[in-house]
Amino acid sequence: MKDISLFDTTFSPQKTEEYGLIIEIGPDGYSYLVFDSAKKRYVALKSEKFVSGIAMQQVTEKIEAIFKYDNLLNRKYQNIWVLFSNTDSTIIPATIFEDGNAESYLRFTHLLEENATVHINLILRLDAFLVFAVPNSLISVVQNRLPQATIRHAALPFIESVLTNSHANNEIHVCFQKQFFYVAVCQSGNLLLYNVFPFLSAQDATFYIFNILKQLKIDDKNAEIILSGNIEKDSEVVLLLKIYILNVKFAALQGEWNFSFDSVQPYEYFNLLNLVHYANY
Repeated sequence: MKDISLFDTTFSPQKTEEYGLIIEIGPDGYSYLVFDSAKKRYVALKSEKFVSGIAMQQVTEKIEAIFKYDNLLNRKYQNIWVLFSNTDSTIIPATIFEDGNAESYLRFTHLLEENATVHINLILRLDAFLVFAVPNSLISVVQNRLPQATIRHAALPFIESVLTNSHANNEIHVCFQKQFFYVAVCQSGNLLLYNVFPFLSAQDATFYIFNILKQLKIDDKNAEIILSGNIEKDSEVVLLLKIYILNVKFAALQGEWNFSFDSVQPYEYFNLLNLVHYANY
């Protein structure tokens, strides 16, 4: 995917105090969305990709530099949210969740960086909490530049949107980053599985997806794969899936918001675009 800088005809930099801002940061790069809640319109979309495999310290340095030279990020907004996209997240049901144990829950399933801060997001439709970690150096840059920003994990709008819009049986939703993907399996609005998988090749990614089908005893012929994120429609992953899965499609834009950027596909920025529906949780 290429770097982009797109503006709706209604966008005005002098009106940012009337707009909302959502920034997504991860090892792949950063993107941000400016939106007009009153008009239900996305008015600006910018994205820059990083070189694959760079260290988180380099990500932090790049984000710090971007805050310095991008004037649009230094304006005042009505509300600001920052999404962090990484593999260090897990879901804990509200019935057993204890705030003081959040880090322990995450360390049970993940090997965390030594200098990382644990955060908690409510998944309202699931009555559960999404626990995740962000490197201290990165969170420090964000909070110094945007002290009023609300912190969210990128998996939050992914999971909430999947739960809200899933109506059929055997739906497998997969949101790709360059080297990992989120997957959520739903049956008639109920979440059967959520997980994060690292991958280095198309064969790795498809192996994990088909293994999920096998473990959940979902017939390939009855499965519906819905893709989003950093993936091209003619990529090797898609071509491999279509050999065995009859129903492979790409996530559609949710809600009644106006998206006027014809040069990009909404599924590519699935998490950014959908957070507007769940930002106030």
